Amino acid sequence: MEDVVNAIWKALSDPTRRGIIDRLSSKPATTGDLAAAFPDLSRYAVMKHLDVLENAGLVVVRREGRKRWNHLNAVPLRRVYERWVGKFADHWASALLRLEEHADAAAPEINAMPTTTTEPRTIRVESEIRIAAPRERVFEAITRETHAWFWPGKPDTPNPPSKLEPWIGGRFWRDESATKGEGAGELYATVATIRPPEMLRMVGDFASERAYAGAITIRLEENTASATRVFVTHTCSGDVPDDKVREFDDGWREELDNLKGFVESL
Repeated sequence: MEDVVNAIWKALSDPTRRGIIDRLSSKPATTGDLAAAFPDLSRYAVMKHLDVLENAGLVVVRREGRKRWNHLNAVPLRRVYERWVGKFADHWASALLRLEEHADAAAPEINAMPTTTTEPRTIRVESEIRIAAPRERVFEAITRETHAWFWPGKPDTPNPPSKLEPWIGGRFWRDESATKGEGAGELYATVATIRPPEMLRMVGDFASERAYAGAITIRLEENTASATRVFVTHTCSGDVPDDKVREFDDGWREELDNLKGFVESL
């Protein structure tokens, strides 16, 4: 763990690498786009910075043809953050930051009328984690033990169980029968592709009251004979509000940490 933390701090110690992280926090970018954003650096220098970020686990690379797409992986940042910031302190720090942002936004036009927008857009969330277990075991936990790691709630206040039917057309849903009556619940998505133990793809609106379509792809790669890397890509298109973007980003970081803790504790 200390080696991981040291690699993250080293990666973030350079202002250029922090600038790259800033740009990737809003959307993925190709290496060419990032090189153009730092005209004082050569493309080779930008690639060296990206290598440091990738080695620290902060950047996930996807290749599409000749293009190299760089995605921010926020899981290591969250893990370092949670090492020193407790949940109680996190709640108040978040609340005070939101208050500050609200006050700053409202000050210039205090009498302005609120507006809304329905302009469609597409967002993409990328997350990655390493789990010390064989790929078959991790895939089994993802598909057949969903209740144990996906939005489980707290021990004293558990959430209704999430369930997944691991076959084409199977439901990924929240079962609320115990609290709201037989058949009650929320449908997150439907299984579109399943290839045990390599990949699971689901599509749906994820119980949103807004009109948008989404897709989750979960890929598993053997890191070693007893370790697996899990990659999650969550894409949504339509009337996606800002709070939903943060919810998906924070949510997948938390759920992957839950999955890791559940599998490695067995």
